[in-house]
Amino acid sequence: MCVQIYIAIARGGVNPQHCLLLPASHQPNLGFCPLPVVEECDRLMDVMREVNYEQGLGTLFFERYVPMKQTRTMHTQVHAVGFPGHLTSALVESMLYRTVRDSGSVLVWEQHDYTLSLPHVMGVLANWQPDQMGRQPEHKFAHSSYWWITICGTQGQPSCTLIGVTQSPVGVNLNLAREVLAHTLNLPDRVQWKNCVTPPNQETEAALHLKQLLSNSLRRLQQSTEDPTR
Repeated sequence: MCVQIYIAIARGGVNPQHCLLLPASHQPNLGFCPLPVVEECDRLMDVMREVNYEQGLGTLFFERYVPMKQTRTMHTQVHAVGFPGHLTSALVESMLYRTVRDSGSVLVWEQHDYTLSLPHVMGVLANWQPDQMGRQPEHKFAHSSYWWITICGTQGQPSCTLIGVTQSPVGVNLNLAREVLAHTLNLPDRVQWKNCVTPPNQETEAALHLKQLLSNSLRRLQQSTEDPTR
């Protein structure tokens, strides 16, 4: 049963298929999360990919850390955004170009069938050599130090994960994945979430629609978690 991560509609999402996976414990980023939290997030990412795949959609996943004004801490968000499957190749190409050009990061690019496990991504980051990062090991998961982006295509389309660690003092452009997706969708006005906020009644309708879409997949996930032999 999923108890450590909850799913919400993204306020000001790129499109109606834009959701958030949020640790209930308000972690600063996934690097600080206990392994069970990362594993649960990974299972829910697979649910999101499956639901989008059934609709002919690919899925873009990326992590973004958001500063909380009241507590003055960071709160991580894992974004899951469905997009038309036929745009997968264009999105992968644009994402690879922009991350290499703009991030100032060491880059790992791994191709895979559908999705790369989140624990594996965190493992890659945790085992990064300090001299590659220009940081001491205890600073590996500072909020401005790393980024990852996973693109899951539909059948016959590529899937890949990009992982990077920045040495730049200004940190990571955590909106980069959204920027690239918005331009790939030919929706440049949706780069910034504040330009995309919808009225509360529309947000409620979107949340109910998401709940309906996810209900069967989440039920299967709960059953498999309670009985691993299923």
